[in-house]
Amino acid sequence: MAQKQQFYRANAVADRFDRIITQLKALAQQSIDKYEHYANVHREDAPVYKIGQKVWVDTRHMKTNRPMKKGDDKVAGPFKILKVYPRACLVELPSTMKIFPVFHYSLLRPYTDARGLPGQDAINEAESRHLRG
Repeated sequence: MAQKQQFYRANAVADRFDRIITQLKALAQQSIDKYEHYANVHREDAPVYKIGQKVWVDTRHMKTNRPMKKGDDKVAGPFKILKVYPRACLVELPSTMKIFPVFHYSLLRPYTDARGLPGQDAINEAESRHLRG
């Protein structure tokens, strides 16, 4: 009889530990969900790039011949995409650029054909006529 009572207590302790473990797992999952929610508040989905599409490449990590980085171009290109990877793109670079041609999505910007601000050409033409006389 004493043995059965001993096993009963062991089973009760094991059941209590199982309940504690399930509660801890639920709390851990809640905190993971909370952290994930706050981490993703300001994140945006990466743009979907296609083979043949043109992109600008950020020049943040490229070495140039200019004496000061702040006077350098912010982006280079446009370059054509040759292959799309899950988080990066293989870009067709000229042979003069001696860098690895695969760039992370954060360093790529979709190419837009627009030049300058809207109406900027009209202002520049008016100024040049005024200067000519």
